[in-house]
Amino acid sequence: MDLSLSQEINEWKLKYPFLEKIWSLFEDFSNDLIDVDSSLYVVCDDIAAGYPDKISEYTEFCKVLLKNLESVSVSENKSKFETEFENPEDYMDDSTRCINLNKWLYYYTKIHHVPDEFIKQVFSAMDELVTLWDNNIKYTKCFYESYRADYAEPEDIIKLLTFVDNDDVIQRILMSEHSSLYYSCFNYINECAKIYRKLNTSHCNATENSDKKYVNLCRDLGVFKTSYTSLYDIELLEGKVPHLDSPQLEDGAAESQIRDEQVPKTEDTDFLSNPLKSKITTAVTAGVGACGFLGFLYKFTPARDWFSARNRAAKASILLDDGPNEMLYNSPDSWNMESDNSEYNIGYHSTEDYKFE
Repeated sequence: MDLSLSQEINEWKLKYPFLEKIWSLFEDFSNDLIDVDSSLYVVCDDIAAGYPDKISEYTEFCKVLLKNLESVSVSENKSKFETEFENPEDYMDDSTRCINLNKWLYYYTKIHHVPDEFIKQVFSAMDELVTLWDNNIKYTKCFYESYRADYAEPEDIIKLLTFVDNDDVIQRILMSEHSSLYYSCFNYINECAKIYRKLNTSHCNATENSDKKYVNLCRDLGVFKTSYTSLYDIELLEGKVPHLDSPQLEDGAAESQIRDEQVPKTEDTDFLSNPLKSKITTAVTAGVGACGFLGFLYKFTPARDWFSARNRAAKASILLDDGPNEMLYNSPDSWNMESDNSEYNIGYHSTEDYKFE
């Protein structure tokens, strides 16, 4: 496993444990090869030959990337229902896995500086290798999205769009009154709101910018705002969820208020629960303490399908990348930022399905 990236992943796991499924996938992507003699790797020598100064390093990276592409692109020809039923806790559809592979590639290439052109060649080679598999497989083409070449503020946008893509995970945590993940989840939401305000003020409130990096940035902020606003507009939480453009409490003050809100008052114990619309299926039955807690903690009514990787094409052009390598090394790590600091085209036609029958 790449030790530098592994260290970053471990830090993210500690700070954002509720995103464990993503971090585990990143670890899988970073792991060394198991089947070193796979027929997939026959193309790597030819691709790496164009980079004589890095031929050994790039040959090995090519093999790792092909291994990862196989894991996100090739599956048994089963329905989504069948696949999800077999592993309901670990299930992640191919398009979402492709999105996360592109995210992983951003962080990997931030450390190792593999050129985009090389990565594109490996992705293209994958299309030519599909004949190696049996007929009873489904190949979901994963498109490479260059964070560095086309998108402004990629790490901030990755964080905001991860919020959108994992709204169901966040909902479940916030609906579980005694979850140990409450505070880390709340702090993440608070950080995302601050990132939104910072980027929106800096890049999207003034005269429209014609640079496509910032056009995509502002579009992605709109996607995040819509997701956040769906929470703000929940009738049950009226007056309890701060507006996205309002200042947030600092983490310490927020956690103190959360604890105060969790202490129930006797006269309020007859509060009647109501199921929320959309995907929220857990009723609020704990009284005003839990209600205040949930109101403060930003529960979601995600239009999950609306924002899902496979359906985003009609709504927004999404994704992320940065400028020169010097900028990458000097830019802050949004995942490890303190919460008071300071086009996502992934998923926009990021996959196509092919069945071999």
